[in-house]
Amino acid sequence: MPFLNYLELKKMKSKIISIVFNDSSVVSGASFDKFKKKLSIQFKSREEPYVFDNVPFSIFNKLDDAESKGVFINEEILGVY
Repeated sequence: MPFLNYLELKKMKSKIISIVFNDSSVVSGASFDKFKKKLSIQFKSREEPYVFDNVPFSIFNKLDDAESKGVFINEEILGVY
């Protein structure tokens, strides 16, 4: 996914952006609701996604770019949002 800045995100008609992580052994994908600032993360070991509130779009971008999705989630998302 190419990096999107806030202005590009605002222009997008769809309010939810979804990505699939083929390279992660722990996370199968994530989606971001740009209006509600909700980040949903789907783990391979769970049927229901975890949902995090008031997440900046920059965190969604960083998750997409992270070499290890699991490490990034543990260090930057859990306990913060």
